[in-house]
Amino acid sequence: MFIPVTPAPCIAIETVSKAFGANPALRAVSLEVRQGEIFGLIGASGAGKSTLLRLINGLERADSGAIRVEGQSVAGLDGADLRALRRRIGMIFQHFNLLTAKTAAQNVALPMELEGTRSRAEIAARTAALLERVALADHAGKYPAQLSGGQKQRVGVARALACAPSILLCDEATSALDPETTAQVLDLLASLNQELGLTIVLITHEMEVVRRICDRVGVLERGALVEQGDVIEVFLDPRDGATRRMLHEDSEPLPPPAPGERRVRLIARGAVVEQKWLSRIMREASVDLALHEGRIARIKGEAYGRLTATLSGGDVDRAIALLRAEGLRVLESAA
Repeated sequence: MFIPVTPAPCIAIETVSKAFGANPALRAVSLEVRQGEIFGLIGASGAGKSTLLRLINGLERADSGAIRVEGQSVAGLDGADLRALRRRIGMIFQHFNLLTAKTAAQNVALPMELEGTRSRAEIAARTAALLERVALADHAGKYPAQLSGGQKQRVGVARALACAPSILLCDEATSALDPETTAQVLDLLASLNQELGLTIVLITHEMEVVRRICDRVGVLERGALVEQGDVIEVFLDPRDGATRRMLHEDSEPLPPPAPGERRVRLIARGAVVEQKWLSRIMREASVDLALHEGRIARIKGEAYGRLTATLSGGDVDRAIALLRAEGLRVLESAA
C-alpha cells in the first residue's frame, strides 16, 4: 500500500518563547513554513513578528523551544556554521538598510565580496544580472539618495538574492512605500517565489499585503500565535478576535434571531462566487433573506465571498440544502 510522505517543513518552530528582561516577546509559538511557499506573519506593533524573524536567522536566541531551518537546528550554531546558515537566508528590511556611500551595484555586490567565494568578474556579472532582474540596470551607478523608495527596496531585494539564498525573510518590506510601489514590490517577490522556488516569510501589519501574495498566514497577538492557516480560509472564517480586528470586522453584535428565523454565514470561493445563486435559491425555497454584512474580493487572484444573513419564512432547511449543493459553506449561528 502506498503511503504518501509528507515533506519536511522548510522552517519548523516548536513552542518557542523569548523574553527581553521581564517583557515576554514570544509565548510558546509553534508553526511550520513549507518549502516554496509565501508565509505571512501578521500582527500589530509589538506582537513579536520581528523577534521571530531574528530567531530564524540566528540574530537572537530563543529562551526555550526549538527552531530548525531546512532540517538544521539553529540553537548552538556559531562561527562558520552560523555564517553558512545566514548565507542561505536573504533579508529585506523596512527601511532598505542600504549603505549610503555605495552605489546600487556596490550595495548588491557587497554580500558576495564578504562571502569571498566568487571572482571579481563573477561578482560583476551576477550584480548586473540581479539589477537587470529587478529592473534597475540603468541605475547601477546611482547612490541611494538618488533613488526613489521603491527603487531602494528593489536594490534591497537584489542584494538579498546576491548569495543565492533558498529563503527570504521580509521585515515590513513595504510599509515605507506608497500603495502603487507596494504592489510593484509584492509582485516582484511573488514572481521570484515562482521562478526560483524561494521560501518567503513576510511579516507585516497590513492585511492587504497578505491578501495579495501569501499562501498561508499566522496571526500574532502579544507574542502568541492565535490563528494560522491558508490565507483564504483565515480571511473567510476568522476565528480569533485579533484576526477579526485586523480585518476590520469587529462590528456591533447582531440581535438574536426571532423565533422561526435562522442566522447563517455563507462562504464561497472560486467560480461559485460569480454565479447568481442567492436570489434563485431564495425563490425556489420561498425564503426571505435579510442581509447584514458581506464582502466579495480576491486573494492571489481567487475570488471569495462571505455574507451574514437571516433566513425566514418558506422552507429554510431546503434553502440551506440548496446552498450547500451549490458549493457554499453554510455556518449557522444563534446570534
